[in-house]
Parts: sequence; C-alpha cells; structure tokens
Amino acid sequence: NSKQYRMYMCNISTYVCSPKAASSVVFGTILSAPIMYLSARMVSINTVEESHFSRIIEQTRLDISVVSVVGILWVYFIFLLSKKYKSYTHIIVMHIMAAVVFMCIGGQLLDHTENEPYWQYLSFCIFFPSVMASRMWTAWLALSLFLIVVIGPHAAEKAWLPFLFSGWGIPLLLTMIIICVSSATSPPVDVSFLFGNTQLILSFVVLVAVFFTGSAFLGLMFIVARKRRKKTLINGSTCTSENANFPGSPTKNKGELTSSIHSSYQHSGSSLHVQQGIITPWEYDLNGTQLSKFVILLLLLLFSCLVGIMIVVWKLTYEEITGVYVAVNVLDTVTNYGQGFFIFIVLAFEKNWFWNALYRKIRQFFFHIEEVVVLSEEELSPSVKNICNTFKTHHIQHCKESIVSDKRYLLRVYESVFTGCDLVDWLIENHLAISREDAVHYGTSLLSARVIAHVLEEHYFYDEPLFYKFLK
Repeated sequence: NSKQYRMYMCNISTYVCSPKAASSVVFGTILSAPIMYLSARMVSINTVEESHFSRIIEQTRLDISVVSVVGILWVYFIFLLSKKYKSYTHIIVMHIMAAVVFMCIGGQLLDHTENEPYWQYLSFCIFFPSVMASRMWTAWLALSLFLIVVIGPHAAEKAWLPFLFSGWGIPLLLTMIIICVSSATSPPVDVSFLFGNTQLILSFVVLVAVFFTGSAFLGLMFIVARKRRKKTLINGSTCTSENANFPGSPTKNKGELTSSIHSSYQHSGSSLHVQQGIITPWEYDLNGTQLSKFVILLLLLLFSCLVGIMIVVWKLTYEEITGVYVAVNVLDTVTNYGQGFFIFIVLAFEKNWFWNALYRKIRQFFFHIEEVVVLSEEELSPSVKNICNTFKTHHIQHCKESIVSDKRYLLRVYESVFTGCDLVDWLIENHLAISREDAVHYGTSLLSARVIAHVLEEHYFYDEPLFYKFLK
C-alpha cells in the first residue's frame, strides 16, 4: 500500500505541477522586467555625486510611479467589472492599492516642493502614512490568508474592523509622532526620508515587524495546510481502499489509471477540502477565490519589505554614497513604488475575471449569443420528458446517421455536429413535426433535456445554420 500511495502522489504531482511550471516560466519572465530596468539604470551611472544620485532616484520614482498607478487603475477596473471587489482578500488588496496610489502622489509632491516647507510637510503627511499603510496591509494580508486556510473565511472576516483601524490608524499615528518629536532635515539627500533618523528608526521597526510577521504566518499556513492535506489523503476513502480501485493499482490499464488519478485528485483535493473547511494555499477558499495568486503577491510584497529593511539599515549605519548604495536605493524605489506593478502582474491577467468576459461580450454584440439556462430533470414538464424519451428510444440513432457530420466554420472544424435547419428538416421528413414551428418546439424540448446542445452552449434551438451536437 505504501508503494501504491507513493505512485499515486507522484502521478498527482505530475498532473498538477506541469501547468504550474509553464505558468511560472511566464510569470518569472514578466517579473524580471523591474530587474532589467534596474540593471539598465545602473549601467547609466557614471558617478555617485549627491546631485546625480538625487536625479537618478527622482527619475526612477517618477517612472515607476506612472507604471504602478496605471497598473492599479487597470486592476481596479478588473475588480469592478468582475465584481471581485466583494471578496474579502480582494478588499485587502484594494487597500494596498489605495495606499500605493497615495504614496506615488506624495512622492511626486515631495520631489517638487523641496524649497517650500509648508507644502513639504503636507506632502510628507500624504506620503509617509501611505508607505506605512501599504506595509501594514501586507501584514494583514498574510494574517488573513492564514486565518482562511487554518480556520476559515469567517474567522478572517471577524478581524476586519481591527484590520481597518490599525491598517490606516497606526500609520497616521506614526506620522504624528515623527512630526511632533523631530524636524525636517535640510537639505535631505533623499526626500523620502525627510525627518532623518527618527523616521528611519520607526520605518525599521515597522518593516521588520511586517516582514517577520508575514513570513511567520505564511510559513505556518503552509505547514498546517500540508499536514491537513496529508491527513485527508491518508484517511480518505480513495487512499485507504483495500480493493483494486486504489489509484495506481497495477491491475488497471493506463487509461483507467489516468482517469482514476484525475478523479481521485479532484475528490481528495479542492472539493473535499472545501466541504471539510480544509484548503491549501494553492486551492480555493469558500468564496471561490484562488489563494495561490495572493500567496505569490504576498511573497513579492515581503520581498519589497526586505529591500526596505536593507536600505534603512544602510542609511542608519553608513553616510557615504557608494555604487552599491545607489543600486540598493534604486531597487528599494522600484520595489516600493512598484507594488502596484506587482499587483498588476499577479491579478490583472486572470482569464476568468476579464478576458473570457470580454470575449463573451464581444461575441454577444456581434453574434447575439445567449445565456443558456438548462433545467434539471425534476423541472422538466411531463410533455418534454415524453418527447425526449420517445426520441431517445426510437429515433436518435436514425437521426444521427442522417444529419450528423463534420462541418467547418471559418478556420475551425467541428466534428459530429448538425445544424438547426438539418434537424428541423429531418423531423418534418420523418413525421415527428407538422411544421417548422412545431419542429423548433421539438428541438427546444431536446435541448432543455440535454439531449442536444449548441456546440459552444451559446444559443437555444433555432431553425438556423447554427451548429448543435448530441450529448452523451
């Protein structure tokens, strides 16, 4: 049994990991864009004088802010279109995006108000709370994912009010403390650290707390999820079965083995876990939200915190501007202001959120496709049931032989299909309908009972050259 279990897990890993490996290659290629940008920026550095360094940081901040804000606006649009803004995890991401937008605005105001103390303070009051808020909400994202996986979505929702008040309240409190106990340095080399060591120390405390809190919850989440999944697989009916139906049994042929592994994985995977309140970070929560995307986003945000810790420690311990310092500072600017870009590459290209919906809207406009509602067997009327039973018993085989064939539309070939006109003609010729209207009613009954269906399930039955197929 242990050998069969290992074979079963190996096959599951092969079935699951291949698509993820391909997705990871694409994702890694997109993620390398900021690193390539940083490398190009470093190549352009010929000196490390303060004036040149300030210009590099200012230009980098502007470039990344524009990209980040545009990406955030796109993600907001996607959330609005797909109604994902109602999901708990998406709400937290929306707070992070709001904080990043205000951070980008505040950063640009600081760059252009260096000689105006009043506006400089006002810009700092926009910039610094936003930076801290984006970090605080990163920690709350980690804690929320942990609660969703370990306890359930309801536990995370109960913590919403403390998250909300602390996510924005703590950054505002820290800003008030800095302004009250410290004064702005003049002139600052980097306007992001306008209040010198006081701001650096508080930033260090928050960044370290967020990084280690987020990492701890992320690690605990994986440990608990792995233990529960292993326990579920071992205790499940599939893995504990002593008969020949155990996945990986040598008595099965290759086709049966593949089918069994697929069905067993689905049974012991997300469906079983949702029923028992046990989910892994790579599956779904009870609201249908895929957590893997948020785990990836959390890793990127924690990396941004780590870079922030590096630059703060450097500023606290060294005063000399070196090439390494410039490189780390530019990397901090990219990862800090680029949090919107991270969110964009993780959440903006989910096909089920946007691309499929957009494709369907275009098809609805040009081809007038419909949302086909299929009734259950209990909801079918007796007359429809009688028509379908009679057709399946006496006529379906003859009908298939007469009208089913392979047909081409544009560049695609549809196998074993027929048109609505073909079925209408056949029904009249075989005296199952007395008129074309009667034949359409007959075909509608067959479609309602799932005897036939449109090839793309985008139309009801019509006396038109639309492609339909018989369902098995």
